[in-house]
Amino acid sequence: MQKWILAGLSVIYTAQWIAPVSATSQLQIAGTILGDANLPVTIQQTTPNDPLFSSQTYLTQINVPSAWDTTTGSNIPIAVIDTGIDLSHEDLMGKFWVNPDEIPGNGFDDDSNGYIDDYNGYNFISNNSDISDNHGHGTGIASLIAAQTNNNKGMAGINWRASLMVLKALNSAGGGDFSTVARAIRYAADNGAKIINMSFGAVDDFSELSSAVSYALSKQIIIVAAVGNNHGQGIFYPSAYSDVIAVSSIGNSGNISDFSNYGTGVDIAAPGENILMAGSSANGNSSYVRGSGSSFAAAEVTGIASLLLARYPSLSPTQVSSVLKSTATSLSSDSSGIYVGAGRINASQALNYQPRNLTARLSFSRTTVPADGMTPATITLVVGDEFSQPQSNLSVTLRASGSNNLVNGVLAHGDTALGMTNTQGQITFTLASNVAETKQLTFSSGANSIGLSSSNRIVFNVSKSMRHSMSWIRQSSYPTMHLGDTTTLWVEVKNTGNVAWISDKVAGSAKGQMWLGTDRPKNRESSFYDASSWGSRNRATTMTPSVVHPGENARFEFTIRANQNGKFREYFRPVVEYISWLNDLGIYWDVTVTNPNIFDISNIFNPFTSTNISEYSADIRGKTNDLTATPNQNLGLWVDLVNTGSSAWMPAGSDLRGTGAVRLGTATPRDRTSNFYSSSWMSPNRVMGTGIMVPPNGTLELYFSMKAPATPGIYQENFQLLSEYIGWFGPVFGWKITVK
Repeated sequence: MQKWILAGLSVIYTAQWIAPVSATSQLQIAGTILGDANLPVTIQQTTPNDPLFSSQTYLTQINVPSAWDTTTGSNIPIAVIDTGIDLSHEDLMGKFWVNPDEIPGNGFDDDSNGYIDDYNGYNFISNNSDISDNHGHGTGIASLIAAQTNNNKGMAGINWRASLMVLKALNSAGGGDFSTVARAIRYAADNGAKIINMSFGAVDDFSELSSAVSYALSKQIIIVAAVGNNHGQGIFYPSAYSDVIAVSSIGNSGNISDFSNYGTGVDIAAPGENILMAGSSANGNSSYVRGSGSSFAAAEVTGIASLLLARYPSLSPTQVSSVLKSTATSLSSDSSGIYVGAGRINASQALNYQPRNLTARLSFSRTTVPADGMTPATITLVVGDEFSQPQSNLSVTLRASGSNNLVNGVLAHGDTALGMTNTQGQITFTLASNVAETKQLTFSSGANSIGLSSSNRIVFNVSKSMRHSMSWIRQSSYPTMHLGDTTTLWVEVKNTGNVAWISDKVAGSAKGQMWLGTDRPKNRESSFYDASSWGSRNRATTMTPSVVHPGENARFEFTIRANQNGKFREYFRPVVEYISWLNDLGIYWDVTVTNPNIFDISNIFNPFTSTNISEYSADIRGKTNDLTATPNQNLGLWVDLVNTGSSAWMPAGSDLRGTGAVRLGTATPRDRTSNFYSSSWMSPNRVMGTGIMVPPNGTLELYFSMKAPATPGIYQENFQLLSEYIGWFGPVFGWKITVK
């Protein structure tokens, strides 16, 4: 069986021990220890208040005191696989892991884990519960990691609160074999250890050891090991295994220690020369001793790794190694650049490492949601850093694609503040919409985007049961206006359907928006269009409030502008853009427009001329039949009209605008741009004027041309007479024209 480890003079040993100062012989073990019960110390009251703290110069070299400003550690279990530990040492009492399911000293395996009385650990050499240290090495390692700190006694450990799982796998000579250590590793992995320290090693690999290390790593246990003290290129196992943090020793100057191994595979370095630590009865009853070796450098790295884990409890072994190496202090090395790995470990920089990336995962109460604006999906975002550490008190902003997004019941567009994450890094919100589409969710915090590790899409669908409907409640009175004036109209309706209505004037998409549109016919261009307030010539206004649920009331309030004299009936109806018009309730206003400032052209031209549109009327006596044309063909048409009103039809108006002039204009809707516009027309929506005055009972034949469009099809072209800026009158007439 492969032997190793600490005791003896062979190169397989990890470190070197030196007996008390008076001794002349040296034992090559895990480190050089100088026992001295009366170690001269300059006692200095500092933080911490341990008397020997000022002699622990290695702590300052690796910035441990400033790291304590961030955290002094936590009670995570750290397995020390070594020669045992002096349980009665003043700086270690009360620092031991306790197996809560085991009753000490009763001779039974209470927790049925295969080990009797394993209350603070286990002795794998003798297969019993005697974990006392009859060598001294394990006690020194344990004190560097977690000696009682700030207790006015002895020295300071790196982690003030850690609990030590004592796993004795090396004998009184510091030796052992692979199978014993492998059993200890598996015990640590199965019983809750978070970190394993192994300050020993051997030249050769062994499958049983490799398997045990892989088992512990699979359970996300951090493993730290010394590289060995053979001063050669090539590091010992288990430090040579991938994902085990391999630690070499350096001196005060930052140079590799003359005993330390080096080469490919070294991850990081730490001070390993003349290190103060706790002694045991095996060191001649020395309470504190000094030693040198990569063993003690490894123990320092274990202590700092445990501080890092106290701050970021979810770090994986790979992540811990990455942080320790990326924050190490760079040191000089030989031309190969491999002596000290990433450099000297820096506790303060490691603990103050700021993760660069925010990541998150999403969970949905449902990923397919009815597009009714009523049924929400509940979404939980869990934000972490690149180490999956939850990020609490983090301000999170959501951006959802598409339109009509209701976040926590409130209409949202663009970036929406969700609030702050809780202590678990979570923030929960609801999302609903009345638009059928797939929405993509993106998140940010400040200027930083949050990467998602799960799907960020949610689908809103339309179902046959969805219904848009309304009932009329009240509306404003019919107005009388002067030409050019504006007035405000309003109507209130009730949502009697089962879909929420949404109006969002700043939405990026019109789809799903509730507008009050012109009706009879739908989408006609209104002559009362007010450019300063309407959305378009056929969309008067959106509703208030911006979200109206079934059973709630909506108000449409808008301004109309009197652009021509006369009496008009203006119809409107709410429309959900690109989805549905609501039921036709015949919502309209009768609008009367007068113009007191119009010069009375009847005094000049004819006693029968009037500015009152009610006095204008016409009949048709005949017109051209419907036509068939080829694309771009010029067509000739005529219509025979009779003046049946009491006012004359004048060829010219009373002012520069042509007020009162009777002309033939495009209709259904009025003032539309005709597809048959000809260059002979007055404009795209005015065919021609009368050319002469037509008195009451007079007749008029109008001859005009049209140009067929280039696109074949069947067209209905309608027209009507109007007295400009006074009003439209007479029948609407037209032709069906087939272009082929």
